[in-house]
Amino acid sequence: MSTISILVVEDDESAQELVHNLLTHYDVNVMSVNNVAKAFDALENNHFDMVLTDLHLPGASGWELLSAIQEAGLDTKLACVAITAYHSPETELKALDAGFHGYFAKPIQVRTFYDELISIIQ
Repeated sequence: MSTISILVVEDDESAQELVHNLLTHYDVNVMSVNNVAKAFDALENNHFDMVLTDLHLPGASGWELLSAIQEAGLDTKLACVAITAYHSPETELKALDAGFHGYFAKPIQVRTFYDELISIIQ
């Protein structure tokens, strides 16, 4: 498999660092940003296979990022995955119904996270 490239949109520094380090351990190309505006810039200037976004971000939310990706037609070639500390079965269902290709509750399960994430891309 060719190298996978993932954009991580996470405002919590420790969560961002954990996901970044875990993915780079598996030789994933990772770019991490802390808000939606920086995510838009990254998407305009780079190729990604996936966007992993926190749902609750300062300014615009992960929900709004997903909507913008869908409006631009990028969701057909870019897997969008939600991650949140505010997990509930209702939030998970809402995220999947909105068009997220996957959903993870925080704290992530480090032992299974990579495999579950990659299965979304394949």
